Amino acid sequence: MADPAQELFDQFVERGYDRIVEARETKESEGQFLDFKGFSDPKSMRKVFAKAASAFANSEGGVIVWGVDSRPPKPGEPAEFNTEVPTDQLAEELIRLNDATNQILSFVPKGIRSHPIPIEAGSSRGFIATLVPDSDIKPHMSTVEDCYYYRSGSNTFPMRHGMVEALVLARRSPKFVLHMGKPCLLTEGPGKLAVWAVPVHAENVGRVSARNVDCYVTSRPQLNNYLNLVGASPRYIQSIEDDGGRVFPVTFDREFAYHPQTRIGLVQVNLPFFNPDFDTATIVLRVFADDYAGRFVIELTKPDFVEHGVMTMTHGDQKVPFKHFRTLEPEG
Repeated sequence: MADPAQELFDQFVERGYDRIVEARETKESEGQFLDFKGFSDPKSMRKVFAKAASAFANSEGGVIVWGVDSRPPKPGEPAEFNTEVPTDQLAEELIRLNDATNQILSFVPKGIRSHPIPIEAGSSRGFIATLVPDSDIKPHMSTVEDCYYYRSGSNTFPMRHGMVEALVLARRSPKFVLHMGKPCLLTEGPGKLAVWAVPVHAENVGRVSARNVDCYVTSRPQLNNYLNLVGASPRYIQSIEDDGGRVFPVTFDREFAYHPQTRIGLVQVNLPFFNPDFDTATIVLRVFADDYAGRFVIELTKPDFVEHGVMTMTHGDQKVPFKHFRTLEPEG
């Protein structure tokens, strides 16, 4: 899954001062993932850092670039954009930011880091880029002002009580990623009906256990009946109609729980054996649990089935071995 904040931070790290120059010459605007700040006295910078870090951590992450003034010019001043205001004490400013990192927020998220950007190699004059990644332990409060902030476009706003409460509740929800195994050709023998078996495992990467787990499966080409789907509790599988297609719900034992940081087999989807004109197959898995809903899409093409060699099983065991092939994040 794309991470705009990390990608932006990598640009400043890899390109250094050239990326600063580009921001000035292209009149790059602040936005959801970018905030320009000037250097100032330690107390003021600590306050500014805490506010910006709270906003980015409570939103989708972002990058603070220190040493660039993006404020609009006052009447009578030259119409300059993203004026460079570098520090002459680059190493000292970097130490101050690093020292403040673990003190400016409640529940400090992992991954906040700052990188120096000297104007030229070995120079003590330059800028600093600070990455504040998206956090999965929101909300984060500025300990300088005892206030929660969030980012909206190029602006930072205080969070109201309802928004803080929503982030607290979200932190108490499970979170899934799915791991898809390599498709396996499943047949009972020469000349017998064959299917492509696609095993899928689920991993709870959240901080709380997932209970009352269900999985709804659809596919193109369409599954024929419940025999084409093997889950943890096959006796619960029933075909239902939804938007003109067939949906196969797999309901797991209600006493079962996916605990945090655990991984377990979720379902095995058996697709009809494809004819020579086969181009693509799509499997959609909707996973539900208490306080959780996620939609995962598997897009498969012919090379996905054959590029690493075809695994074939001909014995009676319908569950195919799991060989990791792809990791899936939920849409949205």
